[in-house]
Amino acid sequence: MLEEKGLADSIKYVNIDSVKSNDSQKDLEFFFDILKQSNPKLIGGKSPDSNFYYKY
Repeated sequence: MLEEKGLADSIKYVNIDSVKSNDSQKDLEFFFDILKQSNPKLIGGKSPDSNFYYKY
């Protein structure tokens, strides 16, 4: 889908923030619901259970 050089060149423009999963649980659940509606096989047919979200 993407050529290696194009992907490598684009990395310098990517801004990635690290966010703990339990701080973004609602956003992740929304995203998983979209994936589940679009193609359930992408996430194994179900959303992750509560153990997916690390509690510290």
